Amino acid sequence: MKVLQINCEYKTGSTGKIVDCLNQGLKKSGNDVFTCYGLHKHPDDGESECICSPNEHRVNALLARITGVPYGGWYKANKRFERIIAKFRPDIVHVHCINGYTINIYNLLYFLGTNNIK
Repeated sequence: MKVLQINCEYKTGSTGKIVDCLNQGLKKSGNDVFTCYGLHKHPDDGESECICSPNEHRVNALLARITGVPYGGWYKANKRFERIIAKFRPDIVHVHCINGYTINIYNLLYFLGTNNIK
């Protein structure tokens, strides 16, 4: 099975470490795993990609404070994530913890639903 995970962090912080452990367990079970994350860019390992730059993160945080919409995110991160989905073609997308001003949660869930992605 092909599993695409998305989290605000990867390999750092509590949820980032959980996602890394999930990746290792899924791989041991013979699954193909790719992870998208929004903070603290890591060296390219071919199995993960940062979808939100530090500047985009700052803009998202500022816009959330101004508008009062905490999970609005910026358009570019969503488009990057959609391109990754199109390229990786996952069987399932595991939406872990995406509350770190990295992606527009509303658009993400709409995209997954309209494209029948579990």
